[in-house]
Amino acid sequence: MKNLKFDGTQLEVYKIIGEKILSKRKTTRKKLPGISKKLNISIEHLNLIEEGDVNNLPKYTLVNGFIKTYAKFVGADVTDEFSQLEKKNVIYQLENKTTIFERISLKQLIIFICIFFLLLIFLYNN
Repeated sequence: MKNLKFDGTQLEVYKIIGEKILSKRKTTRKKLPGISKKLNISIEHLNLIEEGDVNNLPKYTLVNGFIKTYAKFVGADVTDEFSQLEKKNVIYQLENKTTIFERISLKQLIIFICIFFLLLIFLYNN
């Protein structure tokens, strides 16, 4: 299973994060097998993080948690990039905000109203 797809700007930020992590790992001369064993993250997933290819990480993976753990382990500072991702996420949520009436169908609304009135009648008679 794959993750939900990230948009282009998010992928750009993840690629920058991956490049920073890769660069820091190489300068600290840490090897992927050792990192994989210590962090309990597969080498394949570490490679995907370094490549910024977060769309191919498994769905169950908490992408940002994996990346932050790996970055911290190799000593890469990616706080600015994660702040950038958070800002983009907030903007996305505001742009795609829907009301309750946009999310429910007419059929669901009619069923709810009928149940509500039946409940009122039942409580009134008791």
